[in-house]
Amino acid sequence: MDNKSILVAISGGVDSLLSLILLQEQGYKVTALHGIFLPEITSEIQNNIDKIEKLCAEFSLPCIIKDFRETFKKQVTIPFIESYCKGDTPNPCAICNRDIKFGVFLSEAKSLGIEHLATGHYVQRIEHAEYATVLQRAKDRTKDQSYFLSLVPKENLAKVCFPLAELTKENVRKELQNRNILAPVTKESQEICFIPDDDYRRYLRENADFLPSAGDVILSDGKVIGRHLGLWNYTQGQRKGLNISWSEPLFVLDKDCINQRLIVGTKDELPSDTCTLENMNYFVEREMWPLEVYLQTRFREHAKPAFHEEIADSKLMFSCQESHTTPTPGQIGAVYTDDGILLAGGIICENK
Repeated sequence: MDNKSILVAISGGVDSLLSLILLQEQGYKVTALHGIFLPEITSEIQNNIDKIEKLCAEFSLPCIIKDFRETFKKQVTIPFIESYCKGDTPNPCAICNRDIKFGVFLSEAKSLGIEHLATGHYVQRIEHAEYATVLQRAKDRTKDQSYFLSLVPKENLAKVCFPLAELTKENVRKELQNRNILAPVTKESQEICFIPDDDYRRYLRENADFLPSAGDVILSDGKVIGRHLGLWNYTQGQRKGLNISWSEPLFVLDKDCINQRLIVGTKDELPSDTCTLENMNYFVEREMWPLEVYLQTRFREHAKPAFHEEIADSKLMFSCQESHTTPTPGQIGAVYTDDGILLAGGIICENK
């Protein structure tokens, strides 16, 4: 980067903190930005803010504490609730990355006269001979976060830096220990930051204005075998919590949102060999893709080889070479090459 000024998004955890320190050591003019997202500023959150400000002062770094609560509510939590209410299972972390961390934060940098942004994500930003600026999986595959960045517009990547691209989580901790630096936040973040105890059902009950009511549970042949508590309580592939006595374990196969019916079936009915994505975000134009790509439809799963074709309304359908767990509408589908280059991301809109 030619411009040596950079804004670093810092949460208080080890990853963003080391990113901040490494960039300062490399000679960048660093400014720290900490965003407030949760509705209530608890004593724990305030204590975290105080520690971040103190730490930045020790390193003579400017520190900006910014209240993004209304923006976060409008762009992340309200769409999250609305998505569940219409029967989907959203991925708010991917939306937050697209709209907040690599949207609002970049705008904040620009307002400060700073061109570049850095975060503590584990992912590589590379200049590819054929594809130009793209993302590639991080060295630490167990921490790789490219899946969650697959909706970030490509044009934003040119202004983003990922200092942890070549590091593992163990490396990060050792680097801070070698510098005798203790991160304000030492515990790993939970799955979804704004949902206490990862209990999304309680969160929806307490925050949604309206939740769809109960309905029939049916088998794939249409036979009614019970009642469900509202489709928002279930997701594709779910086994526990169905509360239906049957001769063998049942899994959620699909949701009929029009008729408020939950479709269930046996394990043999669960695998799928196709997946359709909409609202595509391309890092590499599809015409340049290899014939066989690798599709990832859940964070904690391996991408699987698949062929691709465009269908109606600019959607892409993937024919997977291996059967996989039923894709979940509302979740993210990320498309890769065999060497981990991120080609595109989209929203799963069908499970067939």
